[in-house]
Amino acid sequence: MRGSASKPIPRLNEKKIAEAKPIHQIRPSLDYPNLVLPTRSAHPALSHLAAPGSAAPKISCFGNSTIWANHHNRFTYIVRSDHIFLFLNILFLMCVAFIPFPTALLAEYIESEERTTAVAIYTGTLAMTAIFFTLLWYYAANGYRLVDRPLDPVTLRAMTRRYMAGMVLYAVTFALTFVNVVFSITLVVGLALLFILPEPGSRPGKLEASAEDEQAATEKSNGA
Repeated sequence: MRGSASKPIPRLNEKKIAEAKPIHQIRPSLDYPNLVLPTRSAHPALSHLAAPGSAAPKISCFGNSTIWANHHNRFTYIVRSDHIFLFLNILFLMCVAFIPFPTALLAEYIESEERTTAVAIYTGTLAMTAIFFTLLWYYAANGYRLVDRPLDPVTLRAMTRRYMAGMVLYAVTFALTFVNVVFSITLVVGLALLFILPEPGSRPGKLEASAEDEQAATEKSNGA
């Protein structure tokens, strides 16, 4: 604008910049008179889950490892895929990827008055993960749609029943949260231990022969 005096650009104070905290260390101010924070209400059976150095991440890591192991083992029996199967698998993996968030809530609020909400979000996430895992397996196994044809039908039904039962029990852990959070967390740990056990009908060190292996063996014997 004509006639207006230009102002010099202010120099940055290098000392202030050096003293500034990194963005990840900035914490919001809590000096708000109307803000109600969750108060700590220690529970003897849950105190070991509270941050810092809590057992919640360890429990979650153990549970996630069990989920990944069972997911990997499914693909020793699943030999084909289709469009629906791929999207069911994506939904299942999205649930697994989301688990660290409710785990952080569990560690933060397990000793507060909001612990029921935190445990409900955690167990609810596990229940949704179990639902998509079961749907994934049922879609592949129903009518031998995507699984190996030589798989014993008795073993196939036993696997399906096992995952159906697991899905129901994870839903029970979610419902149990509103009755007793200690029992709910205990059941989560128990289910993780349960699914470490070998699959029904499987034998350690023995792999099921796939359809491709049997076909190769047949062609070899015919060639001989």
